[in-house]
Amino acid sequence: MDSQNSATAQSNIESTKPTQSTAEPTKPATLSIYSPEVIQALTPIVLALLGALIGCLALIVPADKSTAALGLAGTAIAGAAGLAKSDGSPTK
Repeated sequence: MDSQNSATAQSNIESTKPTQSTAEPTKPATLSIYSPEVIQALTPIVLALLGALIGCLALIVPADKSTAALGLAGTAIAGAAGLAKSDGSPTK
């Protein structure tokens, strides 16, 4: 029985040895600026910055339409907040 146990132990040791792979190593994945993940992440930031810019200009530049400009700025910031909100579902 000892010879069978030692043979089984030897085969278990050999099966756990690392094997050499002939495949080429994979290159690390890079994110393109045009990938959906990057666009989805940057859209709320761009909208919030645009809303902030419009809001600052509406306060600085004297004009009769400053109320409309502040409304547009608020809409842009609210849109950014809506896009940035997580819906709770995992992405694929």
